Amino acid sequence: MCGYGPSCGYAPRPAPDPNKAFYECCLDRQVPDACLNKCNFQSYNKDALSRMYFKQDACPMEAMTTLQFCAAQGRDHTECCARNGVTTTLAGTKCLLFCDQRLVGLICASNESTSISQFVGWNAVAPAVDMAWTKIVQEGLLPQYTNMSMEMSINDCSVAFSSGALIEFIKRDFDIVLGPACTGAMQLAGTVAKVYDFPVIYWGPPYNSVLLNQFEYPTVLTTSPCILNSAQAVLRLLNRYQWTDIALVYYVSRSDDIPRCSLIANDIEDQVNGAQNTTIVYRRQLTNITNSTFRNMMVSIKEVTRVVIICVEGDSALREFLIAATQEGMDSEEYVYISIEGRRGGTFRNVWNDPTIIQLDGREDLALRGARRLLSMDFQSLNDTDGFFSEVEDRLKLPPYNCAKNCTISRESSQAALLADAMMLYAYALNKSAAAGIPNPTGSQLADNARVTFQGFTGQVVINSNGTRNPIYVIYCLDQNDQSQAVLRITNILDNSTASTIVELQPDSIFWANRGGVKPLNKPKCGYGG
Repeated sequence: MCGYGPSCGYAPRPAPDPNKAFYECCLDRQVPDACLNKCNFQSYNKDALSRMYFKQDACPMEAMTTLQFCAAQGRDHTECCARNGVTTTLAGTKCLLFCDQRLVGLICASNESTSISQFVGWNAVAPAVDMAWTKIVQEGLLPQYTNMSMEMSINDCSVAFSSGALIEFIKRDFDIVLGPACTGAMQLAGTVAKVYDFPVIYWGPPYNSVLLNQFEYPTVLTTSPCILNSAQAVLRLLNRYQWTDIALVYYVSRSDDIPRCSLIANDIEDQVNGAQNTTIVYRRQLTNITNSTFRNMMVSIKEVTRVVIICVEGDSALREFLIAATQEGMDSEEYVYISIEGRRGGTFRNVWNDPTIIQLDGREDLALRGARRLLSMDFQSLNDTDGFFSEVEDRLKLPPYNCAKNCTISRESSQAALLADAMMLYAYALNKSAAAGIPNPTGSQLADNARVTFQGFTGQVVINSNGTRNPIYVIYCLDQNDQSQAVLRITNILDNSTASTIVELQPDSIFWANRGGVKPLNKPKCGYGG
């Protein structure tokens, strides 16, 4: 049995020898040496369990759960257990807990792809499923289950191989598949899931709005936000402050498998085209991020607007933009720069003089002057960023992962917390489904019970009637002491736009402190040339 270590590749299959699978599972899960002789269907019997229970065996009773987990090999043996008298013991039906376990498939990338591994590679995310399962058991979300078996299929967001892995998981009677974690791969996998009426959960970077089509993807659930949400949140911010003439600037450096800024730019343009009073007066996709490129661009922008939306993929690009703005005299109180982020960092990112994220070059003051005119829009922060990622890294070095290289996780890139919440979403939806009398739901049945709200690893998780997430955004700026302040919270609800909200977290005296307490106008009183 492949198990769920890094050796698992595309289309894992169970070993043909059940005793071998049993024994290998025991080794993977590090059962005590005194118990290894029980990892065989000939020796693992009633007499062996009785000796363990009465402490007449060197194998401790505490190991029984693991032994039973490996013996079950990821299958539901409830009917067989009942048929063979398990429920007639003094414990009654309680022992049936050991007769079933949830089978979870995970489709993720390898740890060797430089373009996507830091986001969705197994070494950046896999232990998050274990962490979620621990929380599920602790909170009693699925009291009828004590065990979970996970297997990984590893491919670098290949459309064909991801769908092939999903089909293999379905054929092997898995209960849920988490992934694929790239939009393109999920589109075909979502179609496959529809055909089989099988549930899949997307947990990768923000995705293309094509997956919102419920007719095409009725069994796809998501814990990641859709890019369209970010575009709508930006428009809400613009409308709130009556900024109607905007520049849109973006720089693309990420793999086409996990695009961000290109999708954001397209969705913002679509939203603006549908708006009555908002106009994109300048749009540019940058192909390089040199100082001269930014300065030439700023000269053109200052002639047509004071409000700039910027999406870049990297700290150095944002820093170079802010420096160029200052150099071109565009650091006055008239200017507003709105940066669209996706780090969940819980703060205004210090790209002017933090040596841990940028290389200091003597231009720190120029970058800071530009940063004072910046509003940073990010997703709500993780509940415990440092603690969460530290535990993921610690578990990554232990069996069954046994990570030996590339074991440090990027807190800005890893989608591990979204993967953990995908497992939590499955548990909540399964709980509701079981309460409705459907303990083994199909994809559409699970989707019908997936409208839930819970405190996840990525903060509050709100799943709407479409099975997608209503994201929460936070707007950060610098106060008069150049300290980060969260000033606005925007909740965007795709399936009910009238219920979307903007909540002030700080008064205007804090929000506009770096601008003399005054909100910038859409257009200066004396015009762009005055």
